[in-house]
Amino acid sequence: MKKFITKSRPMLLAARNRSSRGVRRFSRWAAFSCALVALSLLGGGIGVAQGQQSAEALTIKDGNVGIGTVAPASRLSIIDGTNTVAGQQIRIGSNSGTTDYTFGRNPTTGFLDFSGSQTGSVGYTFSGGNVTVGKSTAGGNYAQDAQSGWRDGYMLFRAGAQKASIGMDSGGTKLQLFTGSTSEDSTARLTLDSSGNVGIGKTDPAKALDIFSTDSGFGMLRVNNNAATAGEATIGFFDTSARTTNTAWVAGVGGWGNTGDFVIGNQNGGAGGDVRLLIEKGGNVGIGTTTPTQGKLVINGSVMTSTGAYWYFTSGGSGSAGDQVQPYSIWASDRISASEFNARSDGRLKNVQRRSDSANDLLTLLTIEVTDYRYQDVIGNGDASHKKLIAQQVEKVFPQAVSKQTDVVPDIYQRASSVDGWVELATDLKKGERVRLISEKAEGVYEVLEAAKDRFRTDFKPDGGRVFVFGRQVNDFRTLDYDAVAMLNVSATQELKKEKDAQVKALQDENASLRSQLADQEKRLAAIETLLLSACKPAARTASLKKLD
Repeated sequence: MKKFITKSRPMLLAARNRSSRGVRRFSRWAAFSCALVALSLLGGGIGVAQGQQSAEALTIKDGNVGIGTVAPASRLSIIDGTNTVAGQQIRIGSNSGTTDYTFGRNPTTGFLDFSGSQTGSVGYTFSGGNVTVGKSTAGGNYAQDAQSGWRDGYMLFRAGAQKASIGMDSGGTKLQLFTGSTSEDSTARLTLDSSGNVGIGKTDPAKALDIFSTDSGFGMLRVNNNAATAGEATIGFFDTSARTTNTAWVAGVGGWGNTGDFVIGNQNGGAGGDVRLLIEKGGNVGIGTTTPTQGKLVINGSVMTSTGAYWYFTSGGSGSAGDQVQPYSIWASDRISASEFNARSDGRLKNVQRRSDSANDLLTLLTIEVTDYRYQDVIGNGDASHKKLIAQQVEKVFPQAVSKQTDVVPDIYQRASSVDGWVELATDLKKGERVRLISEKAEGVYEVLEAAKDRFRTDFKPDGGRVFVFGRQVNDFRTLDYDAVAMLNVSATQELKKEKDAQVKALQDENASLRSQLADQEKRLAAIETLLLSACKPAARTASLKKLD
């Protein structure tokens, strides 16, 4: 320092006392490269001023450093009254200014900027907790505007040529993820809307998870097991927020150890579960069983159900029966078609009482009347003529073939208007009775709540104000067991066969007797003919006469 001062201009040292401030100030001036700097001792600090400026440019006080302030409140305080970028930011870089980074308050926006001058744009902007990347104005918590062809206001991620962007849509209601290589994809790969719905390949998800894809190979959604060998790949469904195992339905491949098979089942409190449906790789389907080997569809189990009147076909025949509660494995609303139906039967399942009296069955069968008729319900049964039996008539002579149950008869069968539950139609229905009502989209049997002269009221609310009144419900609806009648016919036919066999046997015996008698007659006739022929010869005649003498 001394060597440097010796080669410089003579220094002027002066001291003066400014009593108005109550501060003793020691000033020292020195000229370095034609610049004049003033170093001052302040109360409790040191101030540095340049040239003839009255304000200190740099202040060190109580361990704090101030630039543009004599009272730095922090370890480093930069204050500038000119409200310019140069006055309120720190620049780090080369003298050229082309590769600099600046850090500080932006006097125009009031944000804290950190930027690189070589790109000509702001790097990071901090404002009220928001961070803006690549923009001079805050556009959300995260924003990016540095790549042509990619969305303004989105954060861009790059890995080589591949890019992905994530951000809010223009409406500010959806978080979206885009992927691509050189330009922006037209459809968001993933969308999360304000309702919490997630769309994969769909920008307007309507449900919690909405998936749209044009890929038709091996499914749009895949669930894989990471195990090296074949195992379970299933999805669990819970119907309550508690998500306990006893409320879980499981669907997928390999559930409950059924490797390679698709199963749907219900978890049973964490202690195993029940497979409700299984589809084997070969296509066999099992309901209530995991080994559907007997056919393409195997059902194990049944439900006890009351059916009303019904027809049945068994190995013993066919017929109808009354209302009974029976175990059903399959329930169909319409027809079932098959090339063949096989009914199994075994005597070990039955308590055989006796063989039917076929002679009596024949007499009973002869009293049953076959009738030609048409159905009143032409809509449900058509208007064709039928040659069958009437249950009421059969009941009189063969009551065991007829049963009674509750059903509906078409004794009204008319259209009517309906307003507020009132059906505008004159009937003989009474309060408490039940009537079958049909509209375009609904039907059912309803109780008559009120009955007037020309109308009655139920709680049925038909669509369109029109209703078809089918008829009332009765508890003595008769069902004829045609199988019982058929078996009666079998027994009667057997009786006819026995009777005919007896008649044939009698005729055969009579014929044999007649044949025997005829043979005897033929023998006697032959003897007579022989005698007559002998009498016609002379020698024979003389001999005969001698014998007579």
